[in-house]
Amino acid sequence: MRMPARSCCLENGPGVYKKAAPHSIEYFGSDRNYLWNLDYVGLLASRLGLRRCKWVLDVGCGQGHWTRTLLPWLAHCPRLVGVDLEPDHLAEYERVVNLERGVAGAKGIQASADRIPVDANKFDLVTCQTLLMHVPSPEDAVQEMVRVAKPGGLVVCVEPNNTVARMPLLELSRGLGPDDVLLLSELGLRISIGLKRRGKSEEFVGERLPALLQDAGLEDVQVWLSDKAFHDLPPYDSDAQVARQLAVDGHWRNGTGAFDEEDAKASFLAADGNQTQFDRCWQAFQAAWHDAKALRDRGRWRAAGGGLLYIAAGRKPPDLH
Repeated sequence: MRMPARSCCLENGPGVYKKAAPHSIEYFGSDRNYLWNLDYVGLLASRLGLRRCKWVLDVGCGQGHWTRTLLPWLAHCPRLVGVDLEPDHLAEYERVVNLERGVAGAKGIQASADRIPVDANKFDLVTCQTLLMHVPSPEDAVQEMVRVAKPGGLVVCVEPNNTVARMPLLELSRGLGPDDVLLLSELGLRISIGLKRRGKSEEFVGERLPALLQDAGLEDVQVWLSDKAFHDLPPYDSDAQVARQLAVDGHWRNGTGAFDEEDAKASFLAADGNQTQFDRCWQAFQAAWHDAKALRDRGRWRAAGGGLLYIAAGRKPPDLH
């Protein structure tokens, strides 16, 4: 997640919010439809040979955004299976994916990523998007993905480094004083570290993808970065900007993630911070947010945004069981 000064949310004020709905529910808005440049996905599909993938498993499938993104480049009439813990997501996954043309029936399975109830050596492609950052053990989840892949099959994991997106580089470029920039940086880093220590999220897991795939026994491990960037320019009326703003506003209203003061404080303290430090950082955070809001209200907020989104792929050796 970005700091509010970068993402420019337009709620009445930051405030203190009550406990929010689960993250997995709050982050399935229409902005997910703009996560990728589709020509880039086509390039990845060509590099990976996705046209040969008939049996496809999407682990942590959510409501089907990643499956639908890949679908145009898969084999004709692919067999699609989604795994998720939340039954409502699975129902939506089956609904939206089966509405697409050329699908030979999509099926949802309620299960955790480290215990998938399917036979070994079954799928041509096993993939996940922003799953490993949320599971208790990314190592176990990747190992399970490898188990259910066919010998010679692909395992493809897409994960971010959201900690990078927290860094207040835009504020620095706009002339914010170094002391305040350091306070915002400290807040972002301690929140990321604290989230991992609390077992809630490993926001920098993308950096570990090559090791995770290699340690699981995969060969020909390759890693790329998504070429998608986001920008805000007045009048802020493109479909992508509107969808992204609605999502950010929703996160503020529901108090999710680092935008909730109590949750942010819990992570900050878990990362060896203290209350005095947190108060100073939070004050700088609120000031930056109000400044961003004022600029946007006057049509003067112009910014590039985004983060690091890694795509890592490896192939299961024929002799690996």
